[in-house]
Amino acid sequence: MLTSDAVPLGVAFVGGPVLLLLGGLLGYVGVIAMRSALPRNGRLGIRTPNTLASDAAWDAAHRAGGPWIIGAALGAVVPGAVALYRPANTTFTLIAMIGFGLMVALVAVASLAANAAAEATELESDPNERPETQQIDNGAGDGPRSGDTPAL
Repeated sequence: MLTSDAVPLGVAFVGGPVLLLLGGLLGYVGVIAMRSALPRNGRLGIRTPNTLASDAAWDAAHRAGGPWIIGAALGAVVPGAVALYRPANTTFTLIAMIGFGLMVALVAVASLAANAAAEATELESDPNERPETQQIDNGAGDGPRSGDTPAL
């Protein structure tokens, strides 16, 4: 029976390299994203309707999200390295869970930052799409509107 200080070695020996691999991939994507060297594609990068709208939106999105992606990479690499150093330990399990949660949270923040940057880029490129330039008729007595029938 396992004691409270032990985790199955398989979990540690598989979990550590997996976290290192995820962290390495995220770090690579984060660095090339910040350099605007990641071309718009359907497989790698932050893909939302706003980020895929144009090359300018894609580049702006990845420059904004890149630092967060690199932070997520560190959130995976540190517990992965700890797993290789001290694999059969409950402390590793806790560190790995915190690292994985941090990685997921920072990827979510990266996506939000990237989407906001892409949306701002698209609004700058097409001023007619800005919400503050569209007039909204609230029917508050601005005079007769076309299609209104005169009262009898």
